Amino acid sequence: MPNSRGFVVKSIKNGETSMILSCYLEDIGLKSFMVKGVYGTKKPKFSKAYFFPLNFISINYTLSKDDRLSYIKEVKPINFYKSLHSSIEKSTVIVFLSEVLNSVFKEEGDKNQNLFNFLDKSLNWFDAQEICSNFHIKFLIELTKHIGFYPNILAKMISSLILNPDPALP
Repeated sequence: MPNSRGFVVKSIKNGETSMILSCYLEDIGLKSFMVKGVYGTKKPKFSKAYFFPLNFISINYTLSKDDRLSYIKEVKPINFYKSLHSSIEKSTVIVFLSEVLNSVFKEEGDKNQNLFNFLDKSLNWFDAQEICSNFHIKFLIELTKHIGFYPNILAKMISSLILNPDPALP
């Protein structure tokens, strides 16, 4: 059974008690899983809170031999964000970015360690900030570096106008 770190990209309720979960894993890239019993009346094996958009989790899973959905055996949160899911402004940005990343990862396909590290650093930085109303714009510009079409000169001008220069931002 493989064990990997990853970000929750999207979760969709499937049936009465299950969900289909898409994760961007450090070792294989985008992968979808079936998680059973999350919405049941009995005590669930996994908390629904683990599967909020862009949560950073460690999962133990089984790979299916064909193109079927794999199953998750164990989930543990790696990083408990302080404000990303409790602040309405930040959670709105997180949902928007997870939708964009869902589209990007479908095209990307394979693993990309630089992209994975960028997500980790950016989300931790955003979580630590009090207010950063233009984070999503800066994030999307920086994301283009990792998916192959970074607008070098224009992006630097826009980034300097949108955010105060901060060396801590990835």
